[in-house]
Amino acid sequence: MTITWTPLTNYCSANFMYTFLKQMETDGSFDSFKALSYVGATDNPTIGIGFDLVKGGPADQNAVLIGLGFDSNVVNASASTAATYAQNSWQSIEYGYVKQLRGLMVGGAPLSEFTTIMGQRFANLTPSFIAHYPSNTLLKSFAFTNESMHK
Repeated sequence: MTITWTPLTNYCSANFMYTFLKQMETDGSFDSFKALSYVGATDNPTIGIGFDLVKGGPADQNAVLIGLGFDSNVVNASASTAATYAQNSWQSIEYGYVKQLRGLMVGGAPLSEFTTIMGQRFANLTPSFIAHYPSNTLLKSFAFTNESMHK
């Protein structure tokens, strides 16, 4: 008898996979997966469906940060690119928040520390930052506010 392995992704759409993971990881309600939690033997921080912020590495971290409203160019910027941002530019400020959150992700920090940084970002009154991000577009907490943010 021969067993042939065929990746499920060859036969399933991304939406099918998302729905499957949602059924496996949660009770099906949005509230059960929107916020940061710690699961598994390693107690890694996770958020949403399938986003392990340690094991998933930069790819999952970037997807979560972009889903939470961070600028994709800044999230994906290398340290050398970030070093070229003008001091007090919205990009340098945003990169500072991204860097802090990445440190918390791999350090296993409690949700309160993530929320503190998100609150600081929300309340930032630096002219270049508020010109780019009106306050009504920023989140106050490290949580998805609707299912489409992480799909």
